[in-house]
Amino acid sequence: MKLARQDSDRHRARGEVSLQAFFNLSLDLLCVRSADGYFLELNAVWTKTLGWTLEELRSRPWLEFVHLGDVDMTQEMEDIYLATRMASVMALPKM
Repeated sequence: MKLARQDSDRHRARGEVSLQAFFNLSLDLLCVRSADGYFLELNAVWTKTLGWTLEELRSRPWLEFVHLGDVDMTQEMEDIYLATRMASVMALPKM
């Protein structure tokens, strides 16, 4: 049992390293955000592309960085995503 757990831990660690490398090497704007809309993690492309520091980006909700003309549609898409996600969670079998 101990060997299986160690193998699982090693596999998870390799996956995390691979994900972090992908995150850091990507040329796309990648992020992780909290449920309340603040960035938790951003790759370096954000600062290079937008000129904002990581501290500035993390200090405001992501929706504040959306162009004013796109806010309503973006919020609508966010609401659809959250409703779909909630429906998926509710459809999971009860344990």
